[in-house]
Amino acid sequence: NLADIRKLCMPLLDGLSRLLELLSNCFNVTLGEKLLDHMRKFADPDSLNKMRYNTLTNEKGGSARMKPEDEVQVAASIIGLF
Repeated sequence: NLADIRKLCMPLLDGLSRLLELLSNCFNVTLGEKLLDHMRKFADPDSLNKMRYNTLTNEKGGSARMKPEDEVQVAASIIGLF
């Protein structure tokens, strides 16, 4: 789900990258704007700290959040989509 930055993960971005390689004409302005919005959140220290400490309840009732070591990989993968 690309709508919520907290749900971004490497498998999702890898799959999106493969899909866009096959269907390059599917990369549209809306997708690009959403990805740039996520990159702005990674670049803003306040947004990044908020993302780090806000947890998200998943289907099983537990909590999930992006690991700090994954933040750089996710940001790099977003850049790679362009």
